[in-house]
Amino acid sequence: MTQPDNMADRTRDGKGRFDCDPATAERDARAAALRGRSMTYQAIGDALGISRQSAFDAVHRAPSDTMEEPAAAARALELQKLDAAERTVLEGLEREHVTACPREDRAARGWVRARR
Repeated sequence: MTQPDNMADRTRDGKGRFDCDPATAERDARAAALRGRSMTYQAIGDALGISRQSAFDAVHRAPSDTMEEPAAAARALELQKLDAAERTVLEGLEREHVTACPREDRAARGWVRARR
């Protein structure tokens, strides 16, 4: 496999890793934006012409890239989804449930919940 012509021109960060070039940062931002629309990594890879693994890497690299907005939007959407799921679960847990035991039996056994 041959290296791109610009490989020698690329700069490195303080840890010796190559800095992200603008084209890669733009692709990572697009990948994060697509993930923010709930697309799968395979669909993101297909849309960007990269592999599923490259799409996964791009989405997870996006928060550290210079283009933070699409990554922030993806994170915000995921947090909204988690909040909605948590609310749904808590509502289900707090709801009165039907039991197969007659009320008299429940009262005798101490199963009747005090009304609020």
